Amino acid sequence: MIFVDSTVALSLIGEDERRTDDARLLLERVITAGDRLATDAVVLQEILQICTDNGCPEAVEPAIELLIGITDEVLAVDEIDAIRAKEMLYGPERLSTGCCVHLAVMERCGVARIMSFDATYDRYSGVSRLTP
Repeated sequence: MIFVDSTVALSLIGEDERRTDDARLLLERVITAGDRLATDAVVLQEILQICTDNGCPEAVEPAIELLIGITDEVLAVDEIDAIRAKEMLYGPERLSTGCCVHLAVMERCGVARIMSFDATYDRYSGVSRLTP
């Protein structure tokens, strides 16, 4: 299974035009390989926040519909994930809170690969960030 973060979804709908083609190539590659895709509920919340904060509320619906459409599962975020994210937050990798939550969910679900344009994930051992 491969985790999909908000940077990929927003790129696919053209919110980050610099990366739209890269996101499409990456998605085509993993779909062709038959990999299952997942995201988590926090990614959906991030899309809501990013789009409205950037003055593009009209991008919320296509981004969320696309993400739900390409993923096989939306993973829940629970108390265990929040506690693990807190532990990661104070680690030597100096990760953002969002990265910590996603990594905690991935860890609990046994997901070791992520589709993301956020190079911050490269600092965390045990996770492989897929790039085009």
